[in-house]
Amino acid sequence: MGNTIRFTGLSSGLDTESVVKAIMTPYQNKVDKLKQNKVLAEWRKDAYKEMSTKIQNFRNNAVSKLKYVGDLNKSKVTLSQEGAIKVDTNSYKEDGTHRIEVKQLAETATVTVGNH
Repeated sequence: MGNTIRFTGLSSGLDTESVVKAIMTPYQNKVDKLKQNKVLAEWRKDAYKEMSTKIQNFRNNAVSKLKYVGDLNKSKVTLSQEGAIKVDTNSYKEDGTHRIEVKQLAETATVTVGNH
């Protein structure tokens, strides 16, 4: 007789459904693992797409609205007496109104040459 399994019908008392499930278990495990991997790959794809969309929106909305550094450093300077002082608008300055009061004007330099 050996290791053969005979299905003689319902009267034999053999649970054929259990036998088939036992035989198919390793194959079903492989199928289940493949389905899990497929679901994980879809989740990764969706997460990547969502992050890519967020980065694109950030680039389009926030970064494009930033001005160049040169534009950020420029200030508007108005002088009540043009040419009285020189103002460098490229250097660091505090925002606000500044007042410069001249207490003494510089005198022209003279050179005297004498016999010693």
